[in-house]
Amino acid sequence: GPLAIAACVALLPTGFAPVLGGAVALWFLSGVASAYNLVTNATFVQMVPDYARGQAVGLAQAAIRVAQGVGIVGSGLLAQLLRPGQVVALAAAIGVLLAVSTATAWSRADSPQLGGLDETSEIDSSSA
Repeated sequence: GPLAIAACVALLPTGFAPVLGGAVALWFLSGVASAYNLVTNATFVQMVPDYARGQAVGLAQAAIRVAQGVGIVGSGLLAQLLRPGQVVALAAAIGVLLAVSTATAWSRADSPQLGGLDETSEIDSSSA
């Protein structure tokens, strides 16, 4: 959760039109924080039952491609009205909101006090 949020927060200053070096640094920080994707993907694959894994991974990849396409088209349309840096900052702000809500939902689902994941659905890290 925190890395997903940080990946978006790092891009918020892009709207203030930083110089090229500043923009590169912001995008670098966002990329480093995006390392959470490796853990997220591995967790997803391990949590899906073997018999449904191929279908689940295919659906997840399709959803990612559709979301990226919608993002590209939407950003292009917004870039007709706003500066590109402002579009990136707006996308980053939306990303922060989505990342916070997703991280909060995951934290609640994973919390035993709130009736989240039971012991049989958690990943056994000792077998990895």
